[in-house]
Amino acid sequence: MNPFREKVPERRTEINNKSKYQAYKPELREDFNIRCGYCNDHESWRNSFYEIDHFIPKTLLNVNEYAYYENLVFSCRYCNNSKGGKWPTNDRDKCNDGKVGFIDPCNEDYDSQFARNSTGEIIPRTELGKWMYQELKLYLNRHSILWQIEKIENILKEFRELGLHENDTYKGLFIRMSCYFQDYIQELKEENAR
Repeated sequence: MNPFREKVPERRTEINNKSKYQAYKPELREDFNIRCGYCNDHESWRNSFYEIDHFIPKTLLNVNEYAYYENLVFSCRYCNNSKGGKWPTNDRDKCNDGKVGFIDPCNEDYDSQFARNSTGEIIPRTELGKWMYQELKLYLNRHSILWQIEKIENILKEFRELGLHENDTYKGLFIRMSCYFQDYIQELKEENAR
């Protein structure tokens, strides 16, 4: 099994207060490593589809709490829509009961709920993880596909850094593989933009 993600997001503790939560998007984007806090998909695949989720739903907050930075999550549209206003405990101070509910993605316990298999599929590891897996639709193929593409991109980057593409033995193979991959990536990005 592979770890669910390489780095746990960490919200900054010192930040200038803003009146509208949407104004925090640049800081959240950075604090969440340019990834969705829930599924860990990198923004480069759906940058126009990244939003701000209220971890504790707005329905349980006072209007003046909407812009509390510590409650905001950088989220892809898919996870944000899947989570929506769900809060099974109905107690704003209790995010889960150990079986149903959510864990803040900035909490290290979030990672213990999931792993990834060799193809990048997200695998729930606990009862609470199974519940979040279903509610956030972490079973969708897009997550493993994007994980695999990111792995391939990293391998190609290593090739370039090692200079293997300049060796006559590997040069043709590297160029063909790189061109094919770049064309494939462009097609996927165009498809995701629709």
